[in-house]
Amino acid sequence: MRERVVRRARKLVDVETLLFVQGALMISAGSPPPASFEPATLDDVPVLADLYGAGRLRIQRTRRRRRLQRRFERGDDCFVVRGSNRAIKAAVFITSKPLRLDHYRIPVRPGPEQLYFYGVHVDRSARRRGIGEALLRGMRAAMIEQGASHAVGHISPRNPATPHLILEKLGYQILARDTVVVLLNRFGVPIRHSVEQRSAVVS
Repeated sequence: MRERVVRRARKLVDVETLLFVQGALMISAGSPPPASFEPATLDDVPVLADLYGAGRLRIQRTRRRRRLQRRFERGDDCFVVRGSNRAIKAAVFITSKPLRLDHYRIPVRPGPEQLYFYGVHVDRSARRRGIGEALLRGMRAAMIEQGASHAVGHISPRNPATPHLILEKLGYQILARDTVVVLLNRFGVPIRHSVEQRSAVVS
């Protein structure tokens, strides 16, 4: 009986490796941001909550809305790409302040002349159309305007399109790998995260 419980318990633990990446911000690099790239406001929080919480329960979207409001209140900048009907198709947050990521609970402290990006998300209906690349190129231009020399952030290799875009097309480099232990409930929903190990990557 005990062996069966242990095997079941092991199924409730997931281990994920996140890549901590850095990209140099150069004015001449890449094309200018698209006209549809613009800063979001506090009025956009309900739409952003739906974007980030697509397919989730209403109570989860309500919690997401509160988290998004706190991000605006603490001074983090949010930028979006809008479609032809003005609907938000993609979003990203940037900050120069220390923070702990909501999902993975990783403590982050950007260095001098660094801006940290997080919450990169593209609506499912708008993927594979270059919108993610437009979002990140616009983000780079916004960071340059704020006086940053480097962009840093965490990305997950579980979605192959993200590392391909950020590492290969946009030229970011991997600085470290963070191994995160994720505790799941019996329905497979993450309920707790902890950083198990950080390993530096020497280029």
